[in-house]
Amino acid sequence: MPRVLLVLAVLSASIFCIIECIRTDKHEVRNLPKVVWVLLILLAPLVGPVAWFVAGRPRRERRGARPTGGAVQRRPAAPDDDPMFLAGLDRTNDERRRLEAWERELTERESDLRGASGPDQEGPARDARDPRAQDGPGDGPIDGPGDEPVSRS
Repeated sequence: MPRVLLVLAVLSASIFCIIECIRTDKHEVRNLPKVVWVLLILLAPLVGPVAWFVAGRPRRERRGARPTGGAVQRRPAAPDDDPMFLAGLDRTNDERRRLEAWERELTERESDLRGASGPDQEGPARDARDPRAQDGPGDGPIDGPGDEPVSRS
């Protein structure tokens, strides 16, 4: 039974080290080229994984440690430090400005069209954003309850 556990431990350590070595970026591997590490782990199942852990595995930064200038890119701490987030905001602001300019242009065109229709227009021009500006039943002066015309005899 102890032999089986020893074989399983060596096999699992070898598999773990092979996977980790393959997934590690070639610029982060220390002391030997990546291919040599893979061969060493495969051909020397007892010594290879131990050597990988001690000498080949990339050093992980400790929490709170300052970066040493390695190739590891850290995510920004806050959204306003993230250039991708800021670029998205710029796009959103550009779209908002474009829509506001388009709305102003349409309002100007509408007012020009209403002004060009002449003096026979009923009442003052209404703002398009005003909910009362929509034409429909009861748009005229209110004559009585229920917007029904009151007969004057």
